[in-house]
Amino acid sequence: MRLLWATLAFFVCAFATDNVNLESAKIQASQLKLADDKEWRILLHYSGARSQIDDSRFFYAPNGAFDAHAELLATLAAFYAPPPSVPPSMPSLKEMSTHPFDTHALCRFPARLRFLRAHLSLDNLPDVPCVEYDNMRAYLNPKHLSIIFPSAYFNSPASLFGHTFLLIEGDFDSRLLAYSLNFAARADEQNENGFVFALRGLLGLYEGYYTMLPYYETLKNYKDTESRDIWEFRLNMSEHEVLRAFEHIWELREIYSDYFFFDENCSYNLLWILEAARPDLQLRNAFTYHVIPPETLFVLDENGLLGEMNYRPSKRTVLGLYTSRLDFTEIATLRALADGSLQPETLRGNTENDSLLLEAALELNEYNYIARKHTKENYTQIAHNLGKARSKLGASPPMVAPILASPLSAHRSARMFLGMLHKDGGQSSNALAAEVRVAYHDRSESDRGLLAGTQIEFVRLMLSYQHFQSHSDRVRVEELALLSLASFVPHSKLFSPFSYRLFLGAKPILDDSLAPYAQVGAGASVGSEIAGGDVLAYYLFEILAADANGALAAAIQSLGFSLDSYPFKLTFEASNRLHTTKAIENHLQSTIHWQFAQNLAIFGRLQWRAWQNVQAPKWQRRRDSVLVGMRVYF
Repeated sequence: MRLLWATLAFFVCAFATDNVNLESAKIQASQLKLADDKEWRILLHYSGARSQIDDSRFFYAPNGAFDAHAELLATLAAFYAPPPSVPPSMPSLKEMSTHPFDTHALCRFPARLRFLRAHLSLDNLPDVPCVEYDNMRAYLNPKHLSIIFPSAYFNSPASLFGHTFLLIEGDFDSRLLAYSLNFAARADEQNENGFVFALRGLLGLYEGYYTMLPYYETLKNYKDTESRDIWEFRLNMSEHEVLRAFEHIWELREIYSDYFFFDENCSYNLLWILEAARPDLQLRNAFTYHVIPPETLFVLDENGLLGEMNYRPSKRTVLGLYTSRLDFTEIATLRALADGSLQPETLRGNTENDSLLLEAALELNEYNYIARKHTKENYTQIAHNLGKARSKLGASPPMVAPILASPLSAHRSARMFLGMLHKDGGQSSNALAAEVRVAYHDRSESDRGLLAGTQIEFVRLMLSYQHFQSHSDRVRVEELALLSLASFVPHSKLFSPFSYRLFLGAKPILDDSLAPYAQVGAGASVGSEIAGGDVLAYYLFEILAADANGALAAAIQSLGFSLDSYPFKLTFEASNRLHTTKAIENHLQSTIHWQFAQNLAIFGRLQWRAWQNVQAPKWQRRRDSVLVGMRVYF
């Protein structure tokens, strides 16, 4: 009986002591106003008056997403709570670990614990072994952080901005064994195309999650499956800061935030991690209405965070290097080797040429497997046969991909233009022209540091101003682009991608009056390198729909080309438009872009438009214009 009373008394005293320690910590936290501390608000992802994390499981206080002080007090209470004897019933938390202690606040929120311990006397906290956290920390031994930038993916409009994720590096012999941290919308990739993804992402209809995977798994998706070139930038952070980042990453496992394509996206949510690592950073303050992946690289560079750079060419880029050294007969042999219909033993015996073919076939066989054109058994057997034959030919110099221009060498995404606009359509006029664009890139601009042949613009507005002595001055909207997309990816010896173009907004129609305007089409492109410049030629068939005092539609055939030889970019396009009114419009446009500094360029555009079969005087059937001015990027 005495033993029972002694045991009971011990627990009563321990509970009372914990209560005293907890209340003391709460009073101390309130006196220090820790809830207003910048670091605490970063750990809660507070922007303004509320947290940008939408998952209630991230908070201990019922109103923790709106009251940082209430969440601080509730966190302290959770730290002093006794360890659970069994895992909690909440499935998503149970999946975090098979060990019950790992769901305790001391194990779930190591970054919060570090912050509060730095400011408060947290005496007599429960002794809770954090099995999974300790094991993962010991396994990773985080020492370095890198920001990874996969370039744009031409097949997906939602991916034309590129992407960013983090890499957590430790003592692994290869960087491929390190772990990547990605924030992405949890979408149904099998049943949703890129346009649906972009639309739902704009409306915030996805939940976004942080996920950790071995780097080789992440590379398999971006570099191989989606054929995106990869840029790796080591971040200038100390081991202590990297550990702080890892602690906060641990807190965000299986916790979601609403995903918005324009602002709360993959790049923006990584900035929280970096600010948690170094709270005096103000990375998010550099952005207002949108966050574009390449822009985050510029902001990191401006804050002195970008260090050593490394480039990883995509599978398609590597295949392009091999096929550039093969003729069309050898390409047919390459295809047959890669799909297993031709055995390596039947090659002609030219060691150098056979080595090249076998290496290219190994790459193409793997590409076909990733593209699900092979079963695993076929892929393995073909790779075995090719590798065995290649090993008999001895060593040869490795195929080295030339390093492309870094995304940091590209122009910034926002653009302003100021210049002169001359129109000649029977009556000449001159006007000042001004344009502003929110984002990001169009085909008349230099492709340096960007995926060549692509275009994605959101909200571009051009105005003109004319001064008249005899009557009121006039401001006119010349063009409004709400969304403009294009992807002109050339056919190659191995691949035949289609090209496409989309425009939604308002443009001048037959009588030069502005009208709501939509245009979409598809076609094909070819490209080559001539005299140090990249030449691209294309054909498109498009459909136009507009509202110019009534519904109007047209079928359009367009031929065009561009020459990109930095710092100059020249484009030309000729199109024939057959309108439903039986009017025929011939349209020519040529542009020249001289980028004499990274974010400054001189731009010129010449347009010629002529109509047939229209009920108008002959002098009104022609519209020419010349636009010249300066482009400024910021």
